[in-house]
Amino acid sequence: MRSICPTGIDGFDQILDGGFLKNRAILLQGTAGTGKSTFALQFLVNGALKNDENGVLLALEYDKADLILDVNSFSWPLKELIDQKKIKVINLPGGLENPKEMDVDQLINYIYEQCTEINAKRLVIDSLNSIELIFSKSNNLRQDLMRFITLIGELDCTSMLLAEKYQNDKSEMYAFITHGVVNLYNLRMGSNRVRALEVIKMRGVNHSSLTHSMAIESGKGIVVLPHEIDISGLI
Repeated sequence: MRSICPTGIDGFDQILDGGFLKNRAILLQGTAGTGKSTFALQFLVNGALKNDENGVLLALEYDKADLILDVNSFSWPLKELIDQKKIKVINLPGGLENPKEMDVDQLINYIYEQCTEINAKRLVIDSLNSIELIFSKSNNLRQDLMRFITLIGELDCTSMLLAEKYQNDKSEMYAFITHGVVNLYNLRMGSNRVRALEVIKMRGVNHSSLTHSMAIESGKGIVVLPHEIDISGLI
C-alpha cells in the first residue's frame, strides 16, 4: 500500500494522485521569482497544521526573522509553529556570514540531528546551489553533490530540494538522481507575466503530464489551477 505525503497545496495534490510518496527526495526547480521558497514553506506549514508532521527548513540564504516577515501576507502561523517546535528553521553552524566548512558526512549528520530533535517528517533544503558553495573545495564536487542528494533520500523524511533551473549538467544530475522533479515558471506573455507548474517526473505516482496554470494568492499562498496552459513558445 502506498504511503502518501500530501502537500496540502490547493490543486497540486489533485494532479499528483494525492501527493508525494513518503520519504522521497523531490527537486523543486525554477528561475528566480518563480515561487520555489513559498511552495516549499507552504509544504512545511501544511504538514504541521494538517498532517501532524513536523518539518525542518535548512535556509542557506536568509535567516528566520526575515522568513517570518516575508510570509506575513499569507496569514500562516509560522512564528507560532516555530515556537511550538513543529517547524524548525536552521542555518549552518557559524550563521549566514561565516558558515562552517563541512564535508558531505558532516552536513548530513547535522541535518539528521536537527530533524531528530523535533521528530521531523518533512525537510526542505533551500538551496542546492548554496550546497554547491559549501562543497566548493571538494576534489570531486559532482560526486559529493550526488552523494549528498542520495543520502538526503535515505533520511526518514519527505524532502524538498530547491534549485535554480539552468541548462547545464548539474541541473540534469539533480533531476536524474531525485525521485521527483517539479518545474515552476514565471514567464512574460505580452505585457503580463504568467505563472505555471509542471511535474516532470514523480516515481511511483500517476501524475498529470500537463503544464498547469499557477497563482500566488494573498492570504493563501500557492494555488495550482486544473486547466492546462501553453507556454511552449515562452521557454
